[in-house]
Amino acid sequence: LWSSLIMLGAGLFLSIVLYFHLKTLLTVEVKDKAHIVFAQVDAVQSYVRKVLRPVMYDILPENQFILQAMSSSYISRQVMERINFHKDDYYYRRVAINARNPDFEPNSFELSLIKFFKETPEQDLWEGYRKIGKNEYYLMARAVRFDGSCMHCHGRASDAPREIVNIYGDKRGFGHRPGEIAGLDVVGLPVQSAVIQIRGASFS
Repeated sequence: LWSSLIMLGAGLFLSIVLYFHLKTLLTVEVKDKAHIVFAQVDAVQSYVRKVLRPVMYDILPENQFILQAMSSSYISRQVMERINFHKDDYYYRRVAINARNPDFEPNSFELSLIKFFKETPEQDLWEGYRKIGKNEYYLMARAVRFDGSCMHCHGRASDAPREIVNIYGDKRGFGHRPGEIAGLDVVGLPVQSAVIQIRGASFS
């Protein structure tokens, strides 16, 4: 009886250790992949803000704006939608408070993350596991803040390019200030299948 109890205890201990070890390896792997996706988004947005948009301002007549070539949010969303991933291979959302397109208004979970970043400005990232629909994802989120270059289109509506106002009106997406949290970038990678395999391996 004592031998059986000792073997059972040792087996349970090893199963728990194995489970958390494999879960840690999974977290490290998906975290690295999430950082790669963020790096892709950063590269696109940096190019738009520092290279493409200034050139377009030099070429275009004063106060004109071409959404498809000058909006970093629009371009980064379009690029992410065209990445050759299966639709269940990753999850990407760029949301904004008072978003010009209501489809990109934050949901209740994203609003709680925005509140978290406002209350803890020293935090750059939030990460954790969360179920979205029927699948479990490892999520990484970061706050998006306005800088001075954003004010041309997100400051006062009266100063914005007329194309922006013609497309979206003069109510949504305006009245912001530099340094203010605009919204979130959220990247997620599905882990449900891997977690099920880890549980099965640990139980076995």
